[in-house]
Amino acid sequence: MRLRNLDFARQVIRVDTGRMPRFGGIEAEPKTGPREVDCSYDPTIFAVLDTVRTAKGAPEPNYVFTDPEGQPLSQEWLHKRVWLRTLRRAGLRERGQYNIRDTFISIALSAGEDPGWVAKVCGTSEEMIFRHYRTWIPGLNPDAGAKVERILGGVGRGNPPPLCVPRCVPNEENQREGATNSVT
Repeated sequence: MRLRNLDFARQVIRVDTGRMPRFGGIEAEPKTGPREVDCSYDPTIFAVLDTVRTAKGAPEPNYVFTDPEGQPLSQEWLHKRVWLRTLRRAGLRERGQYNIRDTFISIALSAGEDPGWVAKVCGTSEEMIFRHYRTWIPGLNPDAGAKVERILGGVGRGNPPPLCVPRCVPNEENQREGATNSVT
């Protein structure tokens, strides 16, 4: 993440490039396209980023998280030296860093966050959120089926069907075409 992508006033991170470890760490536009991530929901995020920025001093460095030479941290280094060690210390089985995204989505939806907001923060579509994480959305349809039940009034439990049968009434157009009635 580059410092130029941090908007401290609005507490927004502009995501316009990502590093691709498989291709030697080159930077390219994210597969989901550029976007802004609003972090104002948790002021701690920008408080930490401000601490990092201040600790680096002037002149302003290019990257937020760097190695001792000022180069961006490599994904492989983070995975081996930070991620896997953290999982071991926590007593958790090894897994990829991408699992953090799944955990965030599940927690956010379980807490009742708007699926559109979650999709935007994670750089994905609402369709993907509903397709893969629907079960984590509490009360998505708390009265699912109730409207149909009210219309049908218990049909199938010995109750007769409701009296909302369409009427058949002849009209000129139907009679010209040879039809005997129409549904209104």
